[in-house]
Amino acid sequence: AAPDANGQDGSTLDNLAGFDEWLVTLRLGHYARQARAWCEARGLARVADVKGHWKELADEFSLKPLERKRLEKDAVDILVADGVDNFNLLHGLPVTAAEPQQV
Repeated sequence: AAPDANGQDGSTLDNLAGFDEWLVTLRLGHYARQARAWCEARGLARVADVKGHWKELADEFSLKPLERKRLEKDAVDILVADGVDNFNLLHGLPVTAAEPQQV
């Protein structure tokens, strides 16, 4: 995309604030460049969106068992805290945050 008036290209990657740092904390920083391209191709704009697709990401990069476990644990812990559907999460299906209930 062409840069806007602020010099930003408006790509999905600009919206992935904290993505590289998140991968580094999981000791997956060496996948950052390829993982960002993977996210952009899928339109995933937030780390929370990526966590909802953790299994696809793990499969795409053929993560080693311990790498996969770290990614899964972090994604599941955070998404459950955010009220995400556990069935999809546990079965590696794409997840979305639960809609707040109106009273």
